[in-house]
Amino acid sequence: MSGLELSKQEIKILGSCESGTFRIWIGGPISEVERACAEFCTERGFCVAIEPVRYVYTGAREDGVVVTVLNYPRFPKSLGELRSVSNELAEFLIKRGYQRSATVEGPDQSSYLSRMESST
Repeated sequence: MSGLELSKQEIKILGSCESGTFRIWIGGPISEVERACAEFCTERGFCVAIEPVRYVYTGAREDGVVVTVLNYPRFPKSLGELRSVSNELAEFLIKRGYQRSATVEGPDQSSYLSRMESST
């Protein structure tokens, strides 16, 4: 189909679902996180967006990523399912990236996942 033919096609809303976005904040090289996300998503039939971030905190700076999980109307999930899968992905990324922790930010709460005994 040519671009002109595509431009003449009517665009319709084909689905909608409850809005919900979860973001996973984790340190590490974006290339490693992208590989791990590709593996996780391929196994689960899942999709995420990945963006580089720069953490600046007391005494240090670190490169990392934010992985965004959204409720995709073509394959909708409940917010509970999205939260569960986001936590599973965060744990997978911690293990694959040899990281100590990650934060899963949801629409109503954030969770800190860590290999350490305490966050203090």
